[in-house]
Amino acid sequence: MLIQSYLHGHASCVRLASTRARTSNRTSFTRLRKNSHILAAWITTSCKDEGTSMSILGTQADLGCDLNSILQVGILAILLVGLRFGRIKTPNALRKHRAFMTSAVLLDFAGFVYVMAPSLLSFLSLSPVHYFSLWGLTSIPHGILGGTTLTIGTLFAINHIPKRNLRGWMQATFLMWLASALLGVVLYMQIAGFI
Repeated sequence: MLIQSYLHGHASCVRLASTRARTSNRTSFTRLRKNSHILAAWITTSCKDEGTSMSILGTQADLGCDLNSILQVGILAILLVGLRFGRIKTPNALRKHRAFMTSAVLLDFAGFVYVMAPSLLSFLSLSPVHYFSLWGLTSIPHGILGGTTLTIGTLFAINHIPKRNLRGWMQATFLMWLASALLGVVLYMQIAGFI
């Protein structure tokens, strides 16, 4: 059977190409929604198989995916402004750098908690055979890179700063975030039906 996974905000809907597909999706979706945060029930009201997409960007992705994508673009803008302040070596500019970077970490944490982590956990609850699909080869590295980046960013935000090569750590964290964001773009394109 052809198996395709679609990420829907807080939960993953699995569509099987058979006559039992709709029953499977409703059962899986209902179980996931009951175990998810209340926000997930609001964001993820239906599977795209039923023709009711809540996309605000006009794609097959749902509202949660769209909002998270917009959030990530905003985070990129905040990071770039923060990088600009980091290059200026005055105390005031470094305070602004820290404030911008901490804001980016907090916003990324919100996207992670409400959309990305539950979706990845839903995907990982599927059969391991899915891990080697295009979907798995995109979402698993995206989750690992994103989780690592968020962990390091959180450590910076709570002032657990490495004693050596601080600039190198910051640059490596930013590059990991960019790699995770690029994988996120590919993942969104899969969800939106472009790939």
